[in-house]
Amino acid sequence: LGGRFYYGKSLGRDFSVDDLLNNGYDAVFLAYGASKEALLGIRNEDQVPDGYLSGIDFLLKVHRHVEYGETFDLSGDVVVVGGGNVAMDCCRTARRIVKPGCQVTVAYRRIEASAPADPEEIHAARAEGIRFEFLSAPKRILVENGRVVGIELVRMHQTEPDASGRRAVKPLPGSEFIIPCSYVIAAIGQKMDPTVFIPEDGIALTRWGTIETKENFTTTREGVFAGGDAATGPKTLILAMAQGEAAAKSIDQYLKTREPAFFPR
Repeated sequence: LGGRFYYGKSLGRDFSVDDLLNNGYDAVFLAYGASKEALLGIRNEDQVPDGYLSGIDFLLKVHRHVEYGETFDLSGDVVVVGGGNVAMDCCRTARRIVKPGCQVTVAYRRIEASAPADPEEIHAARAEGIRFEFLSAPKRILVENGRVVGIELVRMHQTEPDASGRRAVKPLPGSEFIIPCSYVIAAIGQKMDPTVFIPEDGIALTRWGTIETKENFTTTREGVFAGGDAATGPKTLILAMAQGEAAAKSIDQYLKTREPAFFPR
């Protein structure tokens, strides 16, 4: 169809949104995704000790091992922090490649019913011998000689429901406990990398760190549209595909009339 691909080019490093508009492009669609890992925000995490991985990094290492034969193995117990489907991907993958006799544990700060993972994934993980520690939040990573040797967690308890019916969780004082392990995998979510933008781009972000958009996928910069996980936060592949199709219609309308499309509710 005449599309051109430029490989090895990164937004925010090799070019900016401002550059694209100044170089003659009449419209830009930002489908940048949410590829930056969310970290735990606990003690010793900033040391990036050996054995500490984000969920995305862990799954990429396994993929490269399976697909390209790159060396990667797990020797020791593993603790996965998180309760979503990525956490289930990580714990079930770890269970299958870890050395015999090693334990894989999932720690999640809320109750099982509140976990965003599909219930079938949790049941399947249990069937594979994975242990779950619900109402347990990470407090610090234990490090010796630059390597993970364990993780300290604290027991949580549910508060009374608020006006919306949602229960918060709070730590129980003095309930800290340690799980010795060789690997800690942080699988608590993903987010868009905001460093790809410069002030001159004129792209506003929401308080959740996503690109601010209207229902017609327009952003705060004229001629710039956005969709998918970069605008919604981590969702599903099919939603991102649907937004790409709808945004294309909005861009087409904008190029013809200088007015983006109107999508009735």
